[in-house]
Amino acid sequence: MLASLVIALIAIPLLVSSKLAFDSVNDLAKQMLCFKKAGMTRYIASAWGGRTHNMYVLKNLRAAKEAGIAADVYFHPSYHYGNPQKQVQDAIKYLAGSHYDRIWLDIEANSNWTAHTDVNVKFISQIYAEFKAQNKKLGVYTEQSVYEKIVGKWTELSTLPLWYADVNHKKDYHGFRPFNGWNKPAMKQYEITVQMCNTYVDLNYYE
Repeated sequence: MLASLVIALIAIPLLVSSKLAFDSVNDLAKQMLCFKKAGMTRYIASAWGGRTHNMYVLKNLRAAKEAGIAADVYFHPSYHYGNPQKQVQDAIKYLAGSHYDRIWLDIEANSNWTAHTDVNVKFISQIYAEFKAQNKKLGVYTEQSVYEKIVGKWTELSTLPLWYADVNHKKDYHGFRPFNGWNKPAMKQYEITVQMCNTYVDLNYYE
């Protein structure tokens, strides 16, 4: 009887609890309750790009909190705006008092970087070090082909959670290939520029 029960339990597939998140650069404050009803559990706000903030981020974060939606922010570092420590400090100062969990380092746009991976790695390392000095929870948003062009085979950030882009319209991690030290992702962007709640957002899957 006991042996049969053990076999039966082994045969039951493990159910993974999946969740959905949305990200956007738009003004979403009035739509947060709509996103909540649509099953979204996390909002990732565009917060900072090099030397300036997203004009909607503070009120969007307030609205997410009021709607009971967890929130993160993403941060675009840029070599061309110089002084990595100041980029980090200005972003943190601007976001002070806002409710968010994690800051995702958005490392994707080739226009933000030089053609030299060693220069880019040094700059990103300084961004990373400054956020760590400020005791912020971090993650990395990127996609494999772009990341490798920017930093080569560098693996230092692989200790952080990975949010990767693979716009294949599928809510799963199938097809993910390890790169730069990451063996598994924390979140996947699977749709971009989707119309929802009378605006446009990108959609993400996580477990």
